[in-house]
Amino acid sequence: MAHWKFQFLPNERDIVALGYRMDATGEALEREVNAAIRYPLKFHKVSKIVVALGPAPKPERDYFEVLGVGKKQWPLFDLRGYVTMAEHEKVQALRKVTMDTFAWLEASFDDAHFATLARARLKWAT
Repeated sequence: MAHWKFQFLPNERDIVALGYRMDATGEALEREVNAAIRYPLKFHKVSKIVVALGPAPKPERDYFEVLGVGKKQWPLFDLRGYVTMAEHEKVQALRKVTMDTFAWLEASFDDAHFATLARARLKWAT
């Protein structure tokens, strides 16, 4: 059974897709990253990383963990700009955020080895 270990979350409703969902480009990259991440993460008591894109509707901490989910904010991600991008630009933008998230986790926590391993398994990761 596949485990959902990584997810993008637009911080603004109905911008990228219906509700707080990503478009097909984002969902495809989520699946690719999920396939590269081993389970369990063995990262604190976290079983899923959520990457929150765009400014939060109310002030939130840059990173926090609750109920087994680690949530990393990327408030400077331009959601409105993202929806107007060409497909290859969307892929590049989301790959960059993914790599930046993994790098931030690795720099911030000694037990973020899952990010190092996932990066090594992603063919496009640099």
